[in-house]
Amino acid sequence: MSKNQVMLDYLSQCDGIGRLYFQYGRAGDNAMQLVTSSVEAATRAQYIDGSQPKRLDYSLIWFKSLAFMPVVTGVGGQVNENVAELDDVQSIIDWIGAQNAAHNYPDLGEDCQVDAISCLHDVPQLIGIDTTFSPPLAKYTFTVRVEYLDLSHCIFK
Repeated sequence: MSKNQVMLDYLSQCDGIGRLYFQYGRAGDNAMQLVTSSVEAATRAQYIDGSQPKRLDYSLIWFKSLAFMPVVTGVGGQVNENVAELDDVQSIIDWIGAQNAAHNYPDLGEDCQVDAISCLHDVPQLIGIDTTFSPPLAKYTFTVRVEYLDLSHCIFK
């Protein structure tokens, strides 16, 4: 199985994501896209045993509906719908942090020893608003990084 498929399956375990696909169609409310954002090899360094530290970076882009008048009054008081949408995206960042703390890493194969999984930012970034939709869509993004040791050329296993 390819590293890309492993990452799709791994991220799909998060309740906030559900089944994740490389998606290149039109945006829609709750549509999510996963794109690669860098080359796999993070460094040209190689250890004396032949192993090499590497990293994989994936950017997740999530489209969420945007309310122009976000504050609604309900049973529990006032709720800001836009903050609730942002909190949905934030829950994925929090989930990835919890997976790292529990050392629950994606299985990249026998020649890879995963050292960490993290998000490059503590909060999602709002990178744009698409007003061609009704309601408009906010475009949030964050990058997931997997740091691992490539053991494929290691002389000691």
